[in-house]
Amino acid sequence: MGGVDPAALVEAELRTLRVLARYYAFIGKRWTVTAGTRSAFDDARGAIVRALPAELAEAVDEASLTALAEGLTADGRLASGALPVTRPSDPAPAPARAERRAPPADNPYLHKVDDAISDPTIRAAIRGVQPAAVKLGGGSGVNLAPEGLVLTNAHVAKDVGAAYTVLFPDGRTFPGRAVAIDHELDLALVALTGAAGLPVAPVSRRAPRVGDFVAAIGQPGTSTPDGQPTGYQRFHVSTGKIRGFLDDPLGDQSLGRTKHDAWTYWGHSGSPLFDRRGAIVALHNSWDSTTAMRHAVTWQAIVHFLAAHDARYTQR
Repeated sequence: MGGVDPAALVEAELRTLRVLARYYAFIGKRWTVTAGTRSAFDDARGAIVRALPAELAEAVDEASLTALAEGLTADGRLASGALPVTRPSDPAPAPARAERRAPPADNPYLHKVDDAISDPTIRAAIRGVQPAAVKLGGGSGVNLAPEGLVLTNAHVAKDVGAAYTVLFPDGRTFPGRAVAIDHELDLALVALTGAAGLPVAPVSRRAPRVGDFVAAIGQPGTSTPDGQPTGYQRFHVSTGKIRGFLDDPLGDQSLGRTKHDAWTYWGHSGSPLFDRRGAIVALHNSWDSTTAMRHAVTWQAIVHFLAAHDARYTQR
């Protein structure tokens, strides 16, 4: 009895992916592609990619759908050299040297990643982005650009023009000023002064799913609301999972519309939630006192906000 030809299966998957990519390109030429639409297409692409051999899956997963529309042939083959690693529609990436720079040797908090995460692959990914987590004001944030552009919550940054001192895990501090605020989405950007070559963390290219691993890196308060010391240290690392979503990912985020169960405390507002690859999938901002569930600003809101303010950032 004959078996299934693996090569034929791969070609069939690539033909399906080509149809998906061409439909995405068709939409993009006629209308604005919203974050929700992009997420739906990325989910469909992800299902196809998971059925491909590892090396091919990696190449396909790094390419834009627009590039795939041109780089896949009608008979289910990959045109040689047709898939750029960086998606043409994405914001310009940071210089490679900035993203690959080794964490500074005097980062006294890096061991917290090792303490919290046992899986070696995930641990390496989170170690790579921990240097981009920051403390500012009474909250947390994450740096997106080598020249210093920190993403945090609007209720942390308060108002456009507000000044802050931003602390990195290696002890360096930079003055910063809030340059963009969206109180409905509870998101803000703080631009740093006198910074260059800073460690950055990428934003995920797709929305998280229920059950996905997340790691939060933030700044739990050193005292309780009534003034008692907590003993918590800066740049705390906690892990958990995505537990669900509230409706309307671009709606009001005063109670974040992504639910998760990574441990947080006062001061964690603005903490990035990283997936197992070290990409930002949400930004912690609140908790529901009736359920004790932690909540975070959605990936869709983050991508929408960054695009609205022409922010420079990398994606993974």
